[in-house]
Amino acid sequence: MTLGAARLVVIIAILSSFNISAETVFVRDTLYVPLRAAPTEDARLVRSSLKSGTPLTVLAIDSESGFSRVEYREANGHRIEGYIPSQYLDDQPTARMQLKDAQAQGAQLRAKIDELNERRVADQASIDALTESFDAANQQIFELSTELTKAQSETVRVTDLASDAIALSEALKSLKEANLRLENELATTDEKIAILSETRDQQWFLLGSVVVLSGALVGFWISRRVYHRRFSGGWS
Repeated sequence: MTLGAARLVVIIAILSSFNISAETVFVRDTLYVPLRAAPTEDARLVRSSLKSGTPLTVLAIDSESGFSRVEYREANGHRIEGYIPSQYLDDQPTARMQLKDAQAQGAQLRAKIDELNERRVADQASIDALTESFDAANQQIFELSTELTKAQSETVRVTDLASDAIALSEALKSLKEANLRLENELATTDEKIAILSETRDQQWFLLGSVVVLSGALVGFWISRRVYHRRFSGGWS
């Protein structure tokens, strides 16, 4: 094997060893920064370490030293002032805190979505109930409209019958009046007939009396003629 070939094998072996041992790693964003009593790296520690994401209140910024004077409030409410390198300060929360906040907001959003879904289901049930009630009301309106149409037709018929009844009543009244008039005329005629009958009877009585009297006179006259002829000798 030549020297060049040996070198190539060594290089390949080295590269292969790097690829075999390579793995994915992540840089932690969690830092611990000391809080000092003065704006220097060797000043006394007020607090040995403050975890990244700890909220601080900036009281002053020293551009020359690169430190900022801040105020830290402990869990018991006690306030501590000190200095911390300005490079570690940011006006935004850390990525971990932002992720935590985002997760909390996501959980709130999911809870809100679940609540909205529940309300949507309840609203849909209410809408379905209202739709059913609306359909029932429309059906009832249709039935009432049909009954109203029938009632209106019946009202027209009754009105026509009432008009006919009024006309019949007027006709009956007229017939009654005509009947009464005829009855009166008939009574008058009966009276006239009675009077005429009585007059006719009287006339016949008088006529009969005249005939009887005439007959008696004629008889008397004839008897007288016979008597005179007999005694006068006029007859043999």
